Amino acid sequence: MKKTRWIILLFVFIFVGIQTGCARSNPFIEKEESEASSDSEAQSEETTPEGSETSSQEEPSSEESQETSSEESPEASEEESTDPAEEKPIQQLFCLKDAGYIRKIRSYADGSLVVCTGILSDDPEFGEGYKNSSLYEIDPARDEILQKASMEGKDIELLAVRNNGELFITDALDGSLTRYDRNFRPVEGGSIDTKFSYYTYVPEQDCFYYFDGIQLMRRPVEGEATTWIENGLGLDISFTEPKDGMLIINQGSDKQGYSSMFHLYDTENNQFLWNRDDNNSRYYFTKDAVLSLREMWEEEGVKDRLDVLDPQTGEKTATWELKPYEMIFTSPKFSTIFSICYIADQGYTARIIDPMSGAWADLGLSGIDEYMDICWDEASGRWYMGEKTEDGTVLLSINPAGLSFTEQLKEDTTQSEPETFTLGEHLSEVRAAADAIEEKYGVRILLGNEILNYNLNAAYTLISSEDPENGGGTEEEAAVLSGCLQMLDQALSIYPEGFFQTFVSGTGQGGLRFLFVRDLVNEDGSFTPGGVQQKSGSWYDVILDLDLSGTSTIQHELWHAVESRITNENYTVFSDEEWSRFNPDGFIYNYNFDAYAEGDLDQSLFQYLLINGEDAYFIDTYSMITAMEDRATLIEALFSLAYSPDGTEQANYDYIMSFPHIKAKLDYMAEQ
Repeated sequence: MKKTRWIILLFVFIFVGIQTGCARSNPFIEKEESEASSDSEAQSEETTPEGSETSSQEEPSSEESQETSSEESPEASEEESTDPAEEKPIQQLFCLKDAGYIRKIRSYADGSLVVCTGILSDDPEFGEGYKNSSLYEIDPARDEILQKASMEGKDIELLAVRNNGELFITDALDGSLTRYDRNFRPVEGGSIDTKFSYYTYVPEQDCFYYFDGIQLMRRPVEGEATTWIENGLGLDISFTEPKDGMLIINQGSDKQGYSSMFHLYDTENNQFLWNRDDNNSRYYFTKDAVLSLREMWEEEGVKDRLDVLDPQTGEKTATWELKPYEMIFTSPKFSTIFSICYIADQGYTARIIDPMSGAWADLGLSGIDEYMDICWDEASGRWYMGEKTEDGTVLLSINPAGLSFTEQLKEDTTQSEPETFTLGEHLSEVRAAADAIEEKYGVRILLGNEILNYNLNAAYTLISSEDPENGGGTEEEAAVLSGCLQMLDQALSIYPEGFFQTFVSGTGQGGLRFLFVRDLVNEDGSFTPGGVQQKSGSWYDVILDLDLSGTSTIQHELWHAVESRITNENYTVFSDEEWSRFNPDGFIYNYNFDAYAEGDLDQSLFQYLLINGEDAYFIDTYSMITAMEDRATLIEALFSLAYSPDGTEQANYDYIMSFPHIKAKLDYMAEQ
């Protein structure tokens, strides 16, 4: 009879276990909801930024423990015991089921998790974003909230966890960045300057890195900011967690077929280790590699490509094909990556990928309605993912060690590099002369079809000097280019040594570049310039028409490059309001290049031209088009007349400076 009774009890136990099984049918998932976990929020310690109300969780009395154990049969106890080796790799945690949207998950060194949550605002006065944010510390092993801080009316986000357990919290409403202690209280004097919107925290150095628009700054948590990279215009830090003091820094690329250049930057030694041209990619660190995830648009649709790069050299070691719009989450402390992808009519699916081998394991989580943040915890060796379900917020705990990596990514062999254009043999001597000028002044020169290798986005259509339909490929072309290089050498010789190095970006890339073309075609108007200046990636480009590029044109366009370099650092320099003080009362630039080309200008203003006497304000009519052309024409006149053909005599400098209004403009330009 006793034996029959235990068989019945065992049957009931198994039946109840089935009824209370996982909400999602998945052989990997172990559900951990219990009375203790469902009530854990009410029993947890709760604090607020202004103070705290602490209620310690009561441990069961020895009598209660004894009573509980005495009611359990030996067979039941044996049935309920868990062998770690048999623990299922995916577990559901329910302690945050009423917490709202999980915005960020981070881990403490001891294995506890800190979770930032929020409630999406529907208040028009509050605006878009999350309000009534909260911070939780949870023990994932026990599915239990350890403490909570409610921040009513605040839209906060967890930026990072400091080595000592402090938190860096940003407030979207007032832009503040503040240190909080592990009890979720602001640290006295812990407010950090937040003039700039994005900071990257490097835990190994306990400091932040950020761009102030011009320079890369390094700011210790408790200290003053110092300049780390000068001339950082156009640089940005990729949104990826740094590894061992390394950052991914990107800037625009001018290479044909590419949009960006990515650099691996060693902050500790303040040096760039390698760079790579890429397209619309997102870069990530893992323990073993640097990853580049790129969306490729092809005839059959979008295809995601994952490049695996050697962190020491930047060389590609593997390329894998991913699902369209697949997103990955990585940790610089772990080898595998967490991947999630939305599939129409199915919801989100998830998998763990080993990028080194291409092997992957399906998590069996198809049909996820909405996922939230994903985080790797080094202490437990687990991934944690927030998921929104009908029953509330669920935190999934995923142990990659328990998964079977039986699937294999498809290697992507379809990619091709853009075509590279080279110079014809007839320009070999001209190329050698250009190389000598480059070495002499620290500039770059592009000739012939070399311009076709770059995505220049010029306002005019550029015709290569090697274009056979425009007289290219001949000895005459070589002779004209050779003459242009001689004029360029002469024009650059008046500048002080090292002057052109100021154009090079803080990454060591780019600088001042001259491009000689057969023609600049204006598709939309009648005006045809002898040269134009523009910014292409990290280069300040001066594009010159072979037939119109004398030394005066070179000086004119070179000033445009200088002004661009100055105003990129400080856009208030040469403001229209300030510059107008040096012009006749009531004068307005006409901003019409076609009117200039057609001679349709207000002749009443000609009295202010240099040729008409002492009261001159402008060099010529071209100076009256825009303020920028006014300044460039001043430099053109000053430098073009400032030396004789042998470069030794400043014959006309005194003449230009003898006009008071023109001299006032030049003096102002020199001050800037």
